[in-house]
Amino acid sequence: MSLVGLIPLLIWLGIISPLSAVQRTNDNNFDLVTDFQNKKATFQTDTVDITDKSTDGGKLITFKHKHKDYQVVDIWLFGELGKMHATYWLDKSGKTILVKRSDFEYDKPYYEVGFKSKETIRYLSYKSDKVIGYNNERQELNAATSIMLKNEYEAFFKEMTNGKRRK
Repeated sequence: MSLVGLIPLLIWLGIISPLSAVQRTNDNNFDLVTDFQNKKATFQTDTVDITDKSTDGGKLITFKHKHKDYQVVDIWLFGELGKMHATYWLDKSGKTILVKRSDFEYDKPYYEVGFKSKETIRYLSYKSDKVIGYNNERQELNAATSIMLKNEYEAFFKEMTNGKRRK
């Protein structure tokens, strides 16, 4: 029996799941995404324009709530061939809990008729003993990719917040 013929048999026997390749994480840091989406309107905001980091500028928006144990920093950068949106969930002391980054790539400048956009989403979840990267389906990325994202996202945050370092 070939491997192709064996897979349906293993699924039928319950040995493997047809959904095993797309199982999502149970990382509770993702609860912050839902909580923030549901309560975003109740947060106090402060917005700063970013004028020197991209061709079409950007914005840095901070969200704080006196009854929440986290704060959010939203960073948008806009350019002719794409935009970037990074959201950082921080604890009250400024330590990173979770990062969501969406990169939008355009096939031609946005002001040209019929441009198409491709979105790539990555997450970075900070645990007490490690940092875990996830793809757009919240599937865990390998350790090397997670470390690369950690270095990139922390350097980006530092640059966008004028070097103010989180703990």
